[in-house]
Amino acid sequence: MSKTPIRNIVTGGAGFLGSHLVEKLINNGEEVICIDNFSSGNEKNIEHWINDSRFSLIRHDIEEPIEIKADRIWHLACSASTAKYQKDPIKTSKTNFIGTLNMLQLSKKVKQHSISIFENKHLKCSFNNLFTIEPFSKLASNFAVFPIFNSSEGPKIK
Repeated sequence: MSKTPIRNIVTGGAGFLGSHLVEKLINNGEEVICIDNFSSGNEKNIEHWINDSRFSLIRHDIEEPIEIKADRIWHLACSASTAKYQKDPIKTSKTNFIGTLNMLQLSKKVKQHSISIFENKHLKCSFNNLFTIEPFSKLASNFAVFPIFNSSEGPKIK
């Protein structure tokens, strides 16, 4: 009997980091649901996966809630350049805060117990019972993502 593949959501999956994570997950035999609104991601980064049965693309802005079942959520959606941050700081803030909240709420709804978020090249922030910040040099992550919680009950979100 074959094992059911792990089902991943990758927000920002058409971006530079996201597309490399998509590739790694698919090459590991896992399924990927890529969620991207293409505000900074590029369809060319993922076009070779479009017809792969392990890959699904949803064009969606994570500022709006979405309901999809998955085993893991990799939250990488964020404007990719300083110029875009400065051009529309409200949109950037909404994507960062509301988008992250929506992914955490999705995780709670589907009782998914591991969510990873992007970290910048200098710091790692995590919430595993306590808030921690670590210098990037101590990290072993290939894709600059890390779990922000891992609990049998899922995140505590009100």
